[in-house]
Amino acid sequence: MSPSVSRRLGSIVQQAILIFASLAALFPLWFMLWTALRTRDDYFRSPLGWPQSIHWENFVTAFEQNIGRWVLNSAIVTGGSVLLVTVISVPAAYAFVRLPFRGSDLLLKLFVFLMVIPPIVMLLPLFALMTALGRVNHFDAVILAYAGLMFPFSVFMMVRYIEAIPHELYEAAFVEGATHLRILWSIVVPLVGPALVTLAIVNALWAWNELLIAVVMLQREESRTLQAGLALLKGKNTMDIPLVMAGATISAIPLLLLYLFGQRVFMRGLLAGAIKE
Repeated sequence: MSPSVSRRLGSIVQQAILIFASLAALFPLWFMLWTALRTRDDYFRSPLGWPQSIHWENFVTAFEQNIGRWVLNSAIVTGGSVLLVTVISVPAAYAFVRLPFRGSDLLLKLFVFLMVIPPIVMLLPLFALMTALGRVNHFDAVILAYAGLMFPFSVFMMVRYIEAIPHELYEAAFVEGATHLRILWSIVVPLVGPALVTLAIVNALWAWNELLIAVVMLQREESRTLQAGLALLKGKNTMDIPLVMAGATISAIPLLLLYLFGQRVFMRGLLAGAIKE
């Protein structure tokens, strides 16, 4: 077999694998959307079949089940927690890089350890604390909990990006009389902008999809986040799978739009710290 034939055959095999992987990844989305557009009887007649007709009533019913309120609640909780953790993690990461202190390396390693602790371990202490403070069923309780859980990963990630900034930039800024705060705002933040967008998207994906803390902290139906509301919706409509899939489709749309609009910056942020000179 000639080298050109081998390369062509290898390319065909590679493309076939990529096409299969793409179809496998897209199939759950297709199933979710097509199921949401079917009636319950049509679904139970043939769960994997093609819908006999398109029905949008499931989406209308989903919004009648208070799902619009849950979407707003999720947006508030996700936006608040992502904004809070970004505002506090960037200065913290800068301090680790440019203002090291005794024990800073140990503290950073502790952050890595905290990253592997599952959130369920923190659930009971968080609930007891928020109960004592009287903040259960308030958004600030969930926002603080999410920000605290996302903080170790955010600091660790931003430290790696800030370390990649050439030291000559800091030295030139100090010569010009810039303070650390001015350097952070005028030099570091613009240079790590793609990384900040990447961090915000990753944290937003986690906060939007988080269920356990939201269920425990937000117990009133009108204060539930979307994922907690969908769990409640599924419990009420166990046999109405198309309605549940309509709610899941609505849940996926904001994340899909977030990724599509931030895809270019997201990929640039992922690659920015991949190679450190």
